[in-house]
Amino acid sequence: MSCTTRCGDHYSVWYDRETKRYLFADEPYEMAVEGKAAERAAWSERHGFTIAKPSWPGMYNPDGGSRLYLIADSGKGVPLAPIVAALARLPAPIVEAAWDGESEPSTPIFFSPGTIARNEAAAAKPPATETRKVTRGPRSTVGYVQTVVGPQRRPKGRMSIEAHAQVGALLKSVLVASHHRNGVYNRVNGIRSELDEWTQREYNYAELPSEQFFDLYYHESGSSLARTLSPDERALHVGSLEQVKQILAQHYPDSPPLRALMKKLDASIGSMQTWAS
Repeated sequence: MSCTTRCGDHYSVWYDRETKRYLFADEPYEMAVEGKAAERAAWSERHGFTIAKPSWPGMYNPDGGSRLYLIADSGKGVPLAPIVAALARLPAPIVEAAWDGESEPSTPIFFSPGTIARNEAAAAKPPATETRKVTRGPRSTVGYVQTVVGPQRRPKGRMSIEAHAQVGALLKSVLVASHHRNGVYNRVNGIRSELDEWTQREYNYAELPSEQFFDLYYHESGSSLARTLSPDERALHVGSLEQVKQILAQHYPDSPPLRALMKKLDASIGSMQTWAS
């Protein structure tokens, strides 16, 4: 069986070449799905899927609180019982203590000598009229390895825990209100997932305990059943997303990862503004 793709926040799709069947591995943080068992069971029954939770904790970040759920089509998918039984027979980890390192450092992005020379020349010029220093190239980003996805890059530096909490609260308020607006909800959900990843690399367990970490970007209370919002409500959430942009720009250097996140925020704002009332 081989992994074919990574489809979202901590889940992957596996394909069995012998039976030509698919298996989905979902690895959310346990505290993020707390209280949603009935909702997940209803979804699986409605769409004809089976969900199993093995005793083996998973691949993503079990020491940090993620747990493995296996999902397969009830009729056409991989049978789950044999896999659950096989996982239960796996030996315990050799090292049980939490480890904050990397199995292998990510490969640095290649920059040609000409690009490096241009960046150095630009850095030597007098600062522009902008108050925030703009940095580009390898000095503005740092690499990390994300399980299954592979090498990734994030802005070099770290945002304060207080700022992460503020951004998380703003994003969660938008998520609660936009459950029925996919153009907003799906993008904002992806944004918080990425910021959640950055936070894990910025702070270790001693600096940011798991309980506090889980609450930064998850554990929003409920979701709105409203399928439309009033102009005033839309303006309020647009303001929240604009505030998120301002906070991120204050704490992270200008860099490709940050600009990509800003584009997603702009697209979320555009979708919120055009949500018909």
